[in-house]
Amino acid sequence: MKKRVFSIFLALCMAVVLLPTAAMAATTPFTDVPFTHWAATEITDMVDAGAIQGYKDGTFKPSNSVTGIQFCRMIGRQYYVTEIAAATGDEATIFTKVGVNGGVQFNYNDPITRYNMAAVMYAVLQHKGVQAQELSDTSVIGDWSSIPSTYQKAVSICYNLGLLTGTKEGTFNGAGVMNRAQAAAVMSRLANSVAKGSTSSTQTPASPVSSIPAGAKVITGSDVVDIGTFTYKDGVFVSDYTDWDGNAGGGLDISNNGYTKLTFTVTTAAARHQISVLGLHRETPDPTDNKLCLPDAPIQDANTTATYTADVSGARNLQLQVCHGTDSYCTVSNIYLHN
Repeated sequence: MKKRVFSIFLALCMAVVLLPTAAMAATTPFTDVPFTHWAATEITDMVDAGAIQGYKDGTFKPSNSVTGIQFCRMIGRQYYVTEIAAATGDEATIFTKVGVNGGVQFNYNDPITRYNMAAVMYAVLQHKGVQAQELSDTSVIGDWSSIPSTYQKAVSICYNLGLLTGTKEGTFNGAGVMNRAQAAAVMSRLANSVAKGSTSSTQTPASPVSSIPAGAKVITGSDVVDIGTFTYKDGVFVSDYTDWDGNAGGGLDISNNGYTKLTFTVTTAAARHQISVLGLHRETPDPTDNKLCLPDAPIQDANTTATYTADVSGARNLQLQVCHGTDSYCTVSNIYLHN
């Protein structure tokens, strides 16, 4: 299923390349971060939040490694502004005094390890009063027994929240380092966890529509060809999906039996989401047969509700996609096909 969702996501990216330049500029602020980059949304979100900065030459350098001082700057800009402003000393001394380093000692000039990144993020969760649970079964981390006791709680909580996940080999690889794109993704997930910790992460879906057009087809769980990362209950599709491997979540596959319009309501959780409807012609392998049915693939702000109507005329199969980068935290309700 994940491969299928990712392939559809790639097809969507190909379609969005055709969007007006102004729409793309808002999503790709750096010359070396194309719209199709797997972390484009997270990088943009963290730049907009003031946590991460690019370089003077207009690049982001997503593949560059992140040093301890750089990651602490990112964290400090977002979560310790007042404390840092009141402290004295050089930058490294201030970060240690304030506790940005998570209470562990490391060389700020070296690339930050996954162990130390976990410690720093766990400190943020504590600083913001986020109540987070440790893993109930640590055996899911293949190298758990080799993780130093100093880091075990931070790793367990960050892993359980999906802030840092394991490698393809099933290990945590705490001594490994991460690049700037991965740091942006981690920062984005941390921001979502902090927001969910301070406010309810369960979004209230829109009230059921009082009336729908005559002859419309209301979409329920049994009508969806592939529910993807969603669950369905009482007329509402819910997605609370985090993935580290670049596989896009938040997709619903719907068959269209000759209708010309698809109407639906989206309620987002603590992150901006891109909304798209792709018309698919699966009987032909040519991706140019696909159709972007919702103009400009709009971006919806966090913690908001909006209703959309897509032109699906001529499309026999549809994919409704609601995603924040490769993640998806939303509800979709009141879905119906009509003319």
